[in-house]
Amino acid sequence: MNFKNIFKLLSGNILAQLITILFIPIITRLFSPADFGQYTLFIAILGFFGVISCLRYEIAISIPERKQDAIHLVVGGSYILIGMVLISSIIVTFARFLFPLEIGKLGLTTNLKYIPLGLLLLGTYNLLSYYALREKNYSIVAQTKVAQVSFISLSQILFHNFGSKALILGYVIGQTIGSISLFRKFRKDLLVTKISFKRIKELLIEYKNFPLYSTWGAMLNNLGQSVPIILFSLFFGTKIAGLYALSYRLLVVPLGTVSSAVSSYFFSIAREQIANKKIDITIFQIISILSKLSFPFFLLLLFLNKDIYILIFGDKWGEVATFVKILVPWLGCVFVISPISMFMEILEHQGENLIFQIILFMSRALAITYGLFNKDIIFVLSLFSSVSVLCWIALLIRILVLSQLKIGFVLLEFFKNLLISLILLLPLIFYSLDIFSGNYFFYLIITLFFILCYYVWILKGMRKSENVG
Repeated sequence: MNFKNIFKLLSGNILAQLITILFIPIITRLFSPADFGQYTLFIAILGFFGVISCLRYEIAISIPERKQDAIHLVVGGSYILIGMVLISSIIVTFARFLFPLEIGKLGLTTNLKYIPLGLLLLGTYNLLSYYALREKNYSIVAQTKVAQVSFISLSQILFHNFGSKALILGYVIGQTIGSISLFRKFRKDLLVTKISFKRIKELLIEYKNFPLYSTWGAMLNNLGQSVPIILFSLFFGTKIAGLYALSYRLLVVPLGTVSSAVSSYFFSIAREQIANKKIDITIFQIISILSKLSFPFFLLLLFLNKDIYILIFGDKWGEVATFVKILVPWLGCVFVISPISMFMEILEHQGENLIFQIILFMSRALAITYGLFNKDIIFVLSLFSSVSVLCWIALLIRILVLSQLKIGFVLLEFFKNLLISLILLLPLIFYSLDIFSGNYFFYLIITLFFILCYYVWILKGMRKSENVG
């Protein structure tokens, strides 16, 4: 595996998310959980439209051998995007007219109208970023991510007096900056390519399985993530939705940067690795790296108490501690397994992926529906997280079978990395078991030091492996 290219993506992603992390304590003090809930609901709705904005043809951009065909797919995807923006405008207009009370209860009365604009920017960014990855322009993708996140955070703080609108405005500005940065590079290739509408049609037909299968799977996956936000807003209020949203963000942002970088790199090389019959080695390396990096972090979150969250985010956000502990198993699985799930798309097993998404969505929907009868948010979250974990484990097993990786071999790697992580957390574990006494923060600092040393050791090992290779 070319760790050097991963580091290019990783460095940009880490810097981008470091900026986000630094700004989160400021943002949580400027905005209430209700504001954050309204913003997250907006992003959830936008995300639903976003995954189908180009009918998943952005995924197909990596497949053609000819660069000109990839450019034609980008242009064809942009035409589809424009059509989807127009359709979303009609849907939003009718929704605001037909369901004003429901939309008002969700806090979307004024924010819903920004969906078409957000969709245009999100779809454009997706098309251009997938093309950049195909061309292995890792540095440009990384730099764009940093600029994008910086403008989002700064804009949200600058316009905070506008409430949840400021959060949405920051998102729009960030997406605009990201799209412009990527288009500058794509424009050079576009100008020297003679666009043929006949060729666009041929390619759209050739890769028709992406809209036929992958689109539905992506919709269901997104719905599975969006439904909790919508239902929590309706049944428990936007405050609970905001607490859930911040908990999700805290888990996704730090290590999600690593997962995203690895996923992007895997996307760019998967076709070559399959052709060279080395995909099993690559998948195992990815699983090994992600489990080594994630296990200490996710286990640490299980031992952080409420006072830590209040200290960092303010008095209104203490309940986040409970939410985070419940969501850790689910998002831990997503972190490790999601990057290699691209394997199903590249092999054009969209039908199987669709089945997985249907099962995942139905399981989540049933879990939340059953949990809502208890009117207990903790019970609902626990059930939701548990069924999600089971579904992701099932997907992992299927991927291992397809790639001919021995399940026992992977389980052994997981066990080894889990054991190392538990050793790193011994100070906090012994404190929680009353074996050690004294100040909680003292043992937390020692544990953080151990984890930091471990991460440095891992990164040195990756670089040494790269040099040897």
